[in-house]
Amino acid sequence: MRPILVLAILWLSAGVALAQAPASPTPASPTPASPTPGGKPPVAKPPAGPSFDCTKATTGREKVVCANADLAALDRALAEVYAKERARRDAAGQADLQREQLRWLAGVPNTCGVPDSAGPERWAEPQRKCLADLYRARTTALAGAATTTPASSSPQSVIGRFALVLPSADAGGGRLTVSPAAGGKYRVVIETVIGPTAHTCAIDTSQGVMEGGMVRVSAPAEIYDRVSASLKPARCEFRIMSTVDGVKVDVGEFQEACRTFCGMRAFFDGNYKRVK
Repeated sequence: MRPILVLAILWLSAGVALAQAPASPTPASPTPASPTPGGKPPVAKPPAGPSFDCTKATTGREKVVCANADLAALDRALAEVYAKERARRDAAGQADLQREQLRWLAGVPNTCGVPDSAGPERWAEPQRKCLADLYRARTTALAGAATTTPASSSPQSVIGRFALVLPSADAGGGRLTVSPAAGGKYRVVIETVIGPTAHTCAIDTSQGVMEGGMVRVSAPAEIYDRVSASLKPARCEFRIMSTVDGVKVDVGEFQEACRTFCGMRAFFDGNYKRVK
């Protein structure tokens, strides 16, 4: 066979072999170590940061939330519950909720003993735990807000005299009076006597504000600051809202501050029945 013909045959054979051979594989994407059932792609992980943009964090509190995964998760949970509660309200209710949330944020520094002007280094373990507790309490309060919607939006439904509803006469008793006061405010007087030891609560304030058919009260109080081991100024905030039989006094996450007005085992929150 002529040399040229032999070379041509060899060249064609090589070309066929290259055509039949699989192409060099491109680098594959890393296979998940634990693929989801059915070969479906893994679900994307939730964001690790808080609900706000950490690049815009200005206060020490915001910065420590950004730097702490547990606090960031609590912030996201609170933001989710807040969004759900906001979505179920009308425009006036949304404005009320925003004011309430701003009041809560303003109270965080006093409760945990670290001003917002302080840097994140001031938020040591005790302060971070305090902040986490506040997040949990606020989230719980907002999550339960739907179950504490007033039965009526009429201001008259929360004005009058009411008696605390307790399981039996031995459990104690209490009375609540709500009446108009000067400057468009409302006077709220609460007196309770609880249990066989007769521990009491007493509140008398003319600073009640009507919001969305509820009377909202914010009274100066004190709480025990676990960080400094001393009493700190705080606010006792509660709502008086209408029910089918009367009103409900809801202290939400301000339970600790509202104990300022009570003896050791006494309380004033709960259901009250209208009396003549």
